[in-house]
Amino acid sequence: MSSNTATAPQYVQVGSFALRAPNGDFLPSVPLYMQAEDAGGVNARTGLTMAEEVALTDVTKVFADKFKQYKEGVGKLERERKSKNRKNA
Repeated sequence: MSSNTATAPQYVQVGSFALRAPNGDFLPSVPLYMQAEDAGGVNARTGLTMAEEVALTDVTKVFADKFKQYKEGVGKLERERKSKNRKNA
């Protein structure tokens, strides 16, 4: 007997697709998988592939920048409102 130390390949879902029936309705969707190694391997701590971690980092930066713009805009509006209230008082 030989000892098999190789682990089974890991797969990650990368999407799904659904065909249409002849009447135009969607048939049940089917998940699409790829080997995790092809996606840059899986981080054991997070369970995410390297590609997913990069995408999450990128989108997190975009959301943080947009929230900063929002907070700055709200602050500007509040300062303008206080300034108007002082002038009207």
